[in-house]
Amino acid sequence: MVINRASLKRFAGQLSPYLILLVLAILGYWQISLFEHPLKWDLIDQAYPWKFFIGESLQNHILPLWNPYQHCGYPIHADPQSSALYPIVWFFGYIWGYSIYVLSIDFILHIFLAGVGMFTLGKTLNFQQNVALTIGIAYMFSGFFVGNAQHFMWVISATWLPFVISSYIGLYKKRTLKQAILFSLFMFMLITGGYPAFTMVLLYFLIILFVFYSVVIGRDEGKKALFSFIKYNAAALVLTILTSAVMLISVFKLMPYMRRSGGLSLEDALYGPFSVKSLVSLIIPFGAVNHDLSSYGTDMSMANGYFGIILFVFFVAALFIRKSAIVKLFLYWGLFMLAASLGDFTPVRGLLYNYLPFFDIFRFPSLLRIFVIISFVVVAGSALNNFITFSNTRTVNLSILAVALLIIIVAGFNIAGQYIDLGGFLKNGGLFSFSETSALARQIFFQAVVQLMFLGLLLLIINKYSSSKRLATAIIILIVADMIFALQLNAPYTVYNDKVSQKQINEKTRLLPKGFPIPAMTPVIENRDRALLSFTPLWKNLNIFHKQLAWDGYNPLHLKDYEILEDSLPGLLKSVIKNPPAFFAEMVLPFDSLSADLEAGSLKMGAIYLKPDAFKKINYIVQGAGTSAVKFRSFSPVMAEFEVETDRNKIFVYLQNYYYGWRAIVDGEERPVLEADGTFLGVEVPKGSHTVQFEYKPTLVIGGFYFSLFFITISIVYLIFAAKKR
Repeated sequence: MVINRASLKRFAGQLSPYLILLVLAILGYWQISLFEHPLKWDLIDQAYPWKFFIGESLQNHILPLWNPYQHCGYPIHADPQSSALYPIVWFFGYIWGYSIYVLSIDFILHIFLAGVGMFTLGKTLNFQQNVALTIGIAYMFSGFFVGNAQHFMWVISATWLPFVISSYIGLYKKRTLKQAILFSLFMFMLITGGYPAFTMVLLYFLIILFVFYSVVIGRDEGKKALFSFIKYNAAALVLTILTSAVMLISVFKLMPYMRRSGGLSLEDALYGPFSVKSLVSLIIPFGAVNHDLSSYGTDMSMANGYFGIILFVFFVAALFIRKSAIVKLFLYWGLFMLAASLGDFTPVRGLLYNYLPFFDIFRFPSLLRIFVIISFVVVAGSALNNFITFSNTRTVNLSILAVALLIIIVAGFNIAGQYIDLGGFLKNGGLFSFSETSALARQIFFQAVVQLMFLGLLLLIINKYSSSKRLATAIIILIVADMIFALQLNAPYTVYNDKVSQKQINEKTRLLPKGFPIPAMTPVIENRDRALLSFTPLWKNLNIFHKQLAWDGYNPLHLKDYEILEDSLPGLLKSVIKNPPAFFAEMVLPFDSLSADLEAGSLKMGAIYLKPDAFKKINYIVQGAGTSAVKFRSFSPVMAEFEVETDRNKIFVYLQNYYYGWRAIVDGEERPVLEADGTFLGVEVPKGSHTVQFEYKPTLVIGGFYFSLFFITISIVYLIFAAKKR
């Protein structure tokens, strides 16, 4: 076989940017990629247990539909933060299952893909390949990924946003079915894996792009071309709905069971801004982390908006040079999102809350800064592309001096009147470690000096190299050094836990129960996170690992009726969870009598209350304990089967939340499911020995799953044949 050298060289040139991004993702986050230290906070407490559960479900050939180990069960497939329907989680979960090591690989993969997404967006915007690579590098090391590393759903959203935006711009340029399919598949990844708020905000940006491109096409190409563009937009929308049907159905069925679907208060919606003091992170990211960041008025994870001091220079330069219409659009969108991300410092977030749909159902204005970073990186990339092409040295030199002056002013303002001891960085383990003593002013002063050095090197490079290729290479190297250095300064605070190793976690978790053993018939009230054998840094959602049906957990999603028990009727909740996971009710009372019993303190062990509609469904029930026996016969997250015996007609209760899709089967015959105590599963059982089964089978959701799978398969097959044909 003869190898064509020109083809081989061309292939290597096409592959090299992706290899560079992969190697840099591994090196930049080496504590994670080389399995040294674990990720921290929400990612280890929330995302890890969920992914572990999803993986175990898939490896046991069970669709991850119901999680019985938190808050007496909830539909994990309908939780937009769980990633239960996300293909990458399915891949890792089914092939290997989730260990702490697989979790780290998953994280690094998304960092790499984020870089690829921004690289792709740069190429779509006609940037030179080295410029597209530069913005890809800057994006995957940006303050959003570093600051919000603990929020895996946010990381997933930030990973796919550039792909979606790029594919939509490609839809305008190419207007083909292939491009509409690509858009729908990227949207599917975003919808199934990411945090919903990002999708909601993105929709507004896509609408803006649609209007912008429609005006351009109508003006320059005429009505026929405009109709074609609208046709492919409609195709992209329909394909997105078809491929994402399972998620859309799941969320639709969840809405009646949620309190939060009605919207948040404005005060809650303004919680967690990218505060004004956090703006220091645009030039000095080490000023956004500290053991005490209380003066910033936001969480440490929300305070980093860095995208590189070098690209910040080119962003400033872009303000003074000619820009294309699409780059201007990115600039205006980024500035608007920046104003909204500042919370109550500007009226923008409040106006969006009051007048635009979706903006009243999510907290954390700081999440909007990902759109700021994407926009500003694109604007900076356009200026860098312009500079490498036309070498407008004067504008860039002035921008460097302006940014240097800004750094000096910010650093001087923060250290005014304070003694700066750089030697203090060496305390508690060194420069790149979490410090419980370091002063914020000291951190700002230190990195200000480093940033001025980077700017000096940039000035030297710009005025030394006349070759655009050498200039671009030198700038890329400088950006890599800047971004990785900033990442390593901040990472111990917001990315990884430097007090424990991944090996320690793996050794402890591999000793825990595998699969889905039959739960112990001990009182559910004993199954608490804190009551279990927790180990650093895992201390929440541990019932998932210990395989115990629990009444608590760490998850923002609470089903409405269960939340009412927690908040308004804690006495009733405490009374019922003193029972084992499944039991016969000794007494059945109408819900109307609950208030009087609570006031009198007369709640009895084994008693349940039924709402009027459920109370009417039951036949004659003999009150009193009598004799009964309950034994688990088999168990899985979506099915529990019992062998029971009772000497009288009774209500049999399974302490899992009532939800669409649950069925009760007694001796092979389906019976009406009753809502015991307003939220738990119950069924009427006649006297004698019986087999009772509770099965979670949401037919519409399962149908939606296969419906989505069909259209995704068809889409991928089409893309493969289109590629082969080309």
